[in-house]
Amino acid sequence: GLYLFWFIIESIADYEMTQFRKIKFKKMLRGHSIRYTMNEIIVEKGGTFYGWKYDFLMTGLRKYCCHPNYFAEMWIWAIFYAFGVVNYHQYYSWISIIGLIGYLSLCFKLYKLAKLTEGILAYSYGSYYRY
Repeated sequence: GLYLFWFIIESIADYEMTQFRKIKFKKMLRGHSIRYTMNEIIVEKGGTFYGWKYDFLMTGLRKYCCHPNYFAEMWIWAIFYAFGVVNYHQYYSWISIIGLIGYLSLCFKLYKLAKLTEGILAYSYGSYYRY
C-alpha cells in the first residue's frame, strides 16, 4: 500500500510538471515578455512585479514541496529497504547493508541534484527567491 501511494505521488508530480512545461513552451513561443498579459504576471505587495507565473510551477504538489518527485522517490526506496530488513529479520545482513548504502547514496544524489537545480533557477529567474 505505501509503495503504491508514493508511486502515485511521484507519477502525479511528473504529470503536473509535464503539463506545465507544455503550457510554458506554448506561452514562450509568443515571444518576448512584453507580450505577456496582466493575468500572466504575478503581482504582490502593493503592485510590485515579482515575475511571470510560468517561470516555474508553484501549484499542485509543488505548492507544498519544491521537489515532490524526489521526495516520493526517496520514500519508494526506503520502503524497498524496509522490506529487505523485514524479510531477513536482521538489520545487519548483507542485503540490508547494501540496501541502506543504496538508499543513502540515492538521498545524497537527489539532495545534490535539487541544490544544483535550485541554483540554476535562482540564477535564471529573479523571482525564484519568493518560491
